[in-house]
Amino acid sequence: MIPNPSPHPVPPSRPTALAISQQLWVQLEQSPWASPADLAEALTWLIYTRWLDSESRMHQRADCEKRWSFWRGLSLRARYMHLKDVVYPSLQTRSPMSGQLIGLILPTIPFAIPDAKALSGLLDLIDATAADTLLEAILPLLNIQEPPHSVLAHALALLNPFSLSGSRAVIWEPACRSGRFLALCAEQLQQSHWREIWANPQRLSQFRGQFFGRVSSRPEALLSAMRLLLAGQPAPSLDGYSLPWPRPDLIWTVHQPGLDRSSLLRLLAPAGRLAIWHPGQAHTGRQALSQGSLEILSAERQRQLQEAAPAYQVRSTVKLPDKAPYIR
Repeated sequence: MIPNPSPHPVPPSRPTALAISQQLWVQLEQSPWASPADLAEALTWLIYTRWLDSESRMHQRADCEKRWSFWRGLSLRARYMHLKDVVYPSLQTRSPMSGQLIGLILPTIPFAIPDAKALSGLLDLIDATAADTLLEAILPLLNIQEPPHSVLAHALALLNPFSLSGSRAVIWEPACRSGRFLALCAEQLQQSHWREIWANPQRLSQFRGQFFGRVSSRPEALLSAMRLLLAGQPAPSLDGYSLPWPRPDLIWTVHQPGLDRSSLLRLLAPAGRLAIWHPGQAHTGRQALSQGSLEILSAERQRQLQEAAPAYQVRSTVKLPDKAPYIR
C-alpha cells in the first residue's frame, strides 16, 4: 500500500510517496503503478503530514512510521474533518487536477459524509473537468438517514447557478447540462425514501417543487430529469436508470422561458404514451416566463379523452415510439 512507512527499500517500479507528490500533478493519468486506492491513501497521508509540519505540531512530528500509525488510528469522523479542512484546500491549489484527485479519493475513503450540509464545503474545491466523477462519488456518501426533502433540496441547490456564486456556478454547469445528477438523486431517493415521499402529500409537494423549481435556469437539465422521472410503469431503462412513476396521470406545472411545446412532449412523454400540453398565461417581472401544464396520460385517462374529445386529442398530443429520444 502506498505510502510505505516501512524502512525497507521501495522497488524502483513503485515510487515512494514523495515521488508521487512530485509527479502526480502532471502525470496522474500516466501512472500505471498506482491503483485509485493507493493514490488516495498516498495523497491524504502526504498532505496530512505536510499540514503537521506547517502547523509545527511538535508532539506529532515523528518518523514516517509513527505518523502513519497515528493517521491510521484516527476515527472516521476525525479523518473526515482532516480531509475537509486540510486535503481539499491543498488540492484546490493544484487545479485543474484537483477535481480528478478528489473524485478518486472520495470513493476509496471508508467514511460517509455526516450530513447533507457537509457537501457545501466541496463546492469551491473542485474544477469543472471532474464534475461528473465527483457527483457520482459524492452521492453514495450521503447519509440516507437524512429526511428525504432535505437531501434532495441540498442536492438540487447545487445545480441552480442563481443560488451559487463565483466559481460554484461554473463548476456545476457540466452536471446541469447532462441532468445526470438529478437522475442519480432520484434513484437514491427511490431506494431510501420513495414510499415516504409518496405517502405524505406535503413531502410530495416539496419534492415536486424542488425538483422542477430549482433547475428552472437549466432547461436541458429540467427536460432530461423529467424525462427520466416520468418514465411510467413499467419503467424503461434509460442510460442505466430505471425510475418508476406511480401516478402517470399527474399534471406538472412547468415554468420555462421559450420552451417549445412539441419538443417538451417529445422528450417527456413516456414511450408509447400520450401527453397533453395545457398552455398557460404569460407572466411579467424580472424574467418573462411561459407557464403551462404537462399531463402524462394514464391508459384510462387516454381512453376517456379519446371518447370525449378525439379532435382535441389529435391536435394536442404526441404519440411516441417505443424508444423515445431524450436529452442526456
